[in-house]
Amino acid sequence: MESVEKVYDWEYFQNKTPFRRIFEKYCNLEIDSYSMGSQYHRIQHYDISYDMALYMQNIKKIKQALLKTKMCKYLEGMRKKIEDIPETIEEYENAYAIGRIASSLIVDGCTRHTASSIKYNWDIKNRYSDDMEYNIFCAKRMNRPLIRIFEVNGWERESWNFYFDFPDDTTLELWQSLAKRFKEMPKVNQCNGQTFFELMFVPKEYDSINWECRGGYMAKNNFVEGTLNIEKLKELLTFTDNGLFEYFYKGGVRTLFEN
Repeated sequence: MESVEKVYDWEYFQNKTPFRRIFEKYCNLEIDSYSMGSQYHRIQHYDISYDMALYMQNIKKIKQALLKTKMCKYLEGMRKKIEDIPETIEEYENAYAIGRIASSLIVDGCTRHTASSIKYNWDIKNRYSDDMEYNIFCAKRMNRPLIRIFEVNGWERESWNFYFDFPDDTTLELWQSLAKRFKEMPKVNQCNGQTFFELMFVPKEYDSINWECRGGYMAKNNFVEGTLNIEKLKELLTFTDNGLFEYFYKGGVRTLFEN
């Protein structure tokens, strides 16, 4: 067996090329890194891109290749982590769980930790969070699945989650159209930052959310109760970007539901 000193030399442990080459081969991993800051506080930035669908398609090959690397040979924790990775999408709780494991492997196995602060910027192709059929499959396994509208508010310098029950087939297409509008809307510059909205279909279990989590202006996590005003939602989809912004600003989604 090779000595620990030889296995953990700079080129192997810090550059981590074996892991990186495997992910490049099987899920089109691309990593660009650069540093910013002063000599006293340097921030290492990583721009990371990979294809999630390819990752799951090749997960068995990825696991087999990773388990042959020296890192897995000598690091029991890493080896056990890889052995325990589920190999089918049906085994995951939801799309976030797939991304959480993949990003953890990429960060731990493919990046260097040599700065006082590290920031990861992700560009994930073919996310399962965009696969409505898979999200519906996940939702049907839950007791009370929710989706959310996420607002980042550049005036208050806060962000808030607004959760509501996962939509049925009669309104699903409307919510999908709103999600598309949010993606296409430009971010609005305000005095303390940018304001924008996202509609996320990845289901969350009601009981898994910390409803006591507080923010400053309003609660961090908010459950929206009541009956959806379907006609109002249809009308909103005809609004301009500015009209949508004004309606949803500072938790406006709550007015879409009537008690």
